[in-house]
Order: sequence, then structure tokens, then C-alpha cells
Amino acid sequence: MKLLTNTMMLVVFMAAITSIGGYSVNAQTTRIDEKFDGVTPEALPSGWAADPAIIGGRTTWTTNAGALNPSSPGPPSTPNLAKFQSYNLPAGSTARLITPTMNWSGVTTPTFTFKYRRDVQYLSSLDRVFIDASTDNGTSWTEIAGPYNRPTDIPGTTYWQDISVNVSTYVSQTSVKFAFRAISEYGNWIHVDNVFIGQPAEEVGAGARKM
Repeated sequence: MKLLTNTMMLVVFMAAITSIGGYSVNAQTTRIDEKFDGVTPEALPSGWAADPAIIGGRTTWTTNAGALNPSSPGPPSTPNLAKFQSYNLPAGSTARLITPTMNWSGVTTPTFTFKYRRDVQYLSSLDRVFIDASTDNGTSWTEIAGPYNRPTDIPGTTYWQDISVNVSTYVSQTSVKFAFRAISEYGNWIHVDNVFIGQPAEEVGAGARKM
């Protein structure tokens, strides 16, 4: 009876769609749709991690309710976003914001998009972000995109830039995770929001209909 009960619970778990703390992933762990709005700042969503989490007594990647310095424009989806503390961390400080692990064994056309804020503060300090990928649970990382500089490329304008990363290399991987690797130049806060990684929902639906 105990074995049967545990088996039934596993089936229910695998069939479910999980959404915990704003972190959304389907039952096969193939897709992440994260807006950071389901947590209480400065906590990260379930399954996400900062590495290292603290440098010199200061946190690295956390969530925040609203943007900082300047406060406008705020998060594309309110109230929260993810931020890296390059405003306070010494130049050269670096940390990754790491996604949960995904299984892309059945994924054919994954996408990776996010919004990245460019601002008008400390323009000579090139705080920046790279995108890394790992197929061995974070033991080793490969840089796949970047750098994405924080200072604005439109004079006098703070805005959210739409960024797309090519992740087609990782199709069919049974274990893959990605990371936002930030590097401080002691300039201003780095802001990230609306992260989508995986097979777009409409393509998943189209595949299901073809079957």
C-alpha cells in the first residue's frame, strides 16, 4: 500500500505544472518564465541561486521592489526585478545569477530572452553581464553571449533593452542551466527582468497537436 501511494504521488507530481515564488516551469522542466514577482525581496525565486551570494559582506544578486538610481523606468513587470550590486561592490567583483536546471531532451527550438536596463549613471564604469551555460550542474561554465554593458547607448536615456541569446547548441541536453554573470566596475546597479528560457508555449502546443 505504501509503495502504491508513493507511486501515485510521483505520477501526480510529474503531471503537474509548478509555479513557486514566481518561478514557472512545466512538468518536464523544459521552460522557465521568470518575472521575479512572486517572492519577497531580497529573496530569489525557488531554484535560482547567486554564486557567490556575498562578497565583502555585501549581497550580490537579489530581487528588489522597483529599480534603483534612477527609479524610472521601473520593472517591466511589477513589482520586482533582479539586481546586481555593482553600485557598491568593488571593481572586478563578479557573481552569477543561476537558473534552475532544465531537461531539453525533447526541445527543438528553444529561445532565451530577457530585459536588461541601460541607464545614464556613471557612464565610464562599464558594469556588464555575460551569459554562461553549464551541462554538468554548474561544475564548469561556457560563455555564450555578452558583454551587455549597463551604461546607456542612447545619450541621456535610461531604458529597458530586449535581449535574445542563441541557445540552439543546447538542444537535446538532458541537463542544462544558464547564468547571468555580472562584473562590477563600481558604477551603478545592474537590473534584469522578464527572463524566458525554453520552448515557446505556442510551439509546445503545436507539437502536441501534431501528435
